[in-house]
Amino acid sequence: MVQFEDLVKFEGIEDVPRNQRMQFVSNQRRETATQIRDCITQLQETFPKEFNSIKPIEQTEDIEEAFEDFKSEFENIQVQFPIGVFEFLWVTYGTEPDINSEFGLPSFPLTKSGVDGYTQIDLDFDEEIDPLSEKFQFLVCVDIKSKSFGSVKLWNQKKLIRVSDSFEEFFKLFTEMMVEEFANAGDERKIAIEDFYYQFE
Repeated sequence: MVQFEDLVKFEGIEDVPRNQRMQFVSNQRRETATQIRDCITQLQETFPKEFNSIKPIEQTEDIEEAFEDFKSEFENIQVQFPIGVFEFLWVTYGTEPDINSEFGLPSFPLTKSGVDGYTQIDLDFDEEIDPLSEKFQFLVCVDIKSKSFGSVKLWNQKKLIRVSDSFEEFFKLFTEMMVEEFANAGDERKIAIEDFYYQFE
């Protein structure tokens, strides 16, 4: 059985009586998972071809193995999954990227980035429509001792720029861009992605 508290940092759980922690974890997971699933549903309704094969994790042990591999990436830094990252992995980990599509679901390589204590979000756009991916990277703080834990930052190779307080908030911003801007951009999809990056600078 997966011990969620070993993998995920649940903010505020230390203030919850032990006999109520299981319910606290369940409530946190349900609330966050609902936000993630709502975004995925919007993406599937807008792009049925590209997002029709999203699959959850197959075996619960897979998430534990993924976390152990992930943790080994970081030396002298204690890491855990922010809850939004965990719930996103829980419902999408079995998804295979479509090599014939120009874009797909964001994903986590689950490796350390060039910034200590952060892991990267891969937006999964072809380079032709996302040439700025070489310059910009969206990162999530996974260092549990950092005040920025769980927050998403934009790394422009010089500095970190605040994007959102959580991955689920970032995923909502990404989904809004895809549904409202990217879907209606026609031949200007590259501009929609560029605007998404530049709005945070």
